[in-house]
Amino acid sequence: MQDDLFQRQPPGFTPNAYDPTKGRDKVRAIVIVTLLLAMLVVIAIYLAAAWKLAGDPFKQTKDAFNVVLPVISTAFGSALGFYFGKETNK
Repeated sequence: MQDDLFQRQPPGFTPNAYDPTKGRDKVRAIVIVTLLLAMLVVIAIYLAAAWKLAGDPFKQTKDAFNVVLPVISTAFGSALGFYFGKETNK
């Protein structure tokens, strides 16, 4: 009786090994959307701050983008390369 208890499976149960590739596309979409929204928020904050400061807003916006945009785009590109890079099997 004891052995039979552990041999039977509940109805609808199918024993499958864990497959990490199933949720990978969902994680990729979440990462990309989050990074894109973060990049847009930072750009909007810099634009708003440049227009509020005294002086030439175009020059201040240009200077701010020269400092911040390369950093943000590098992080965004690294994440894109990591999550969408081709996986190689050895």
